[in-house]
Amino acid sequence: MTLNDRIFPRSSPRPASLMQTQWIGTWESQFIGFGRLTAFLSDQLGRFSAADDDLGLGVVFLHRHRHRAELGLKLLLERAKATVRPYHRLDLLRRDCKHALATSGLSSEWARFCAEQDEYLALMQKLDPRGYTYRYPKDPRGTPVHREHFIDLGELEKAGTRFEAAVMLVVDVMARRSYPHVSSDQIEPMLQELAAALRAIRAWLQFNDATGAILARLGERLDVSSRSPTPDMVQAQSKSGVHADLLTRLQPSLLRLLDQIERRRPRGALPLDLEPGRLAAEPHTASGAPLVIAKWVATEIGRRARDIKLTLTAIHERSRLWTDPADHQIHIDIGRLLSRL
Repeated sequence: MTLNDRIFPRSSPRPASLMQTQWIGTWESQFIGFGRLTAFLSDQLGRFSAADDDLGLGVVFLHRHRHRAELGLKLLLERAKATVRPYHRLDLLRRDCKHALATSGLSSEWARFCAEQDEYLALMQKLDPRGYTYRYPKDPRGTPVHREHFIDLGELEKAGTRFEAAVMLVVDVMARRSYPHVSSDQIEPMLQELAAALRAIRAWLQFNDATGAILARLGERLDVSSRSPTPDMVQAQSKSGVHADLLTRLQPSLLRLLDQIERRRPRGALPLDLEPGRLAAEPHTASGAPLVIAKWVATEIGRRARDIKLTLTAIHERSRLWTDPADHQIHIDIGRLLSRL
């Protein structure tokens, strides 16, 4: 097998074990993804590495060029259905965003966004105006680059997180102005599919939040709190939390879509049930039986995973032909989640 085949395999018996680039081919996916990466790196560098000086350069570069600043503005341009030009200067991208949102009737949203984020954008532009300050030690003429002597990665991450939230708020406003074409006879079936998916997502998140407390309580009852968890218990608990971020991100998009389509429902229609239902009763165990706990957790997770697969698969099939970027993003996000379950 060649090096190419080892690094870039054509297929995998377990897709979840490989990076899958087919699910990250949108501006929003990359904007959110780099946010996750910088948050992870900033947190880890402060706790586990004394080499945060050289490692931190990469974090600053991600903030300036390939994460919140540039990608966020280009995401706004895409959602405003404007041309996303290939340059990296934040001042030019900001100019394009101002024109695009004004043309789309979103001048008030843009003014609010600028009032909150202009300082951040100006600082990111000043930090690295030509794109090599935090990549190379010298500029194209061989002159040593100028860098700030001290950088607080935690404060940089907080500012970037606020920028991300501001971008996504405008993105949500634009997404609510249109929704995929749904014929009258498909309104109710689609609403029921969305409601079922939201119930399944909430059930998973509810169980994920409760798992730690339940295991601690059961462990105390069984007098196993001082022991190391069994591999089965660790695996079961880990599986409960590993998809929580993707599900948490997906939930508002589905709620937005449900709200948009629900407006076309006839008056007097029965309200949709979005409640996840109660947690299953905890197992009754005898002393010294931690495997019973692990089996119970694994069973509950399996049941919830099946519900998520079933409900999200229906929406994924329905959304296959959605072309609006906001709605296509739902299709992409569901596809990635299903490939990982």
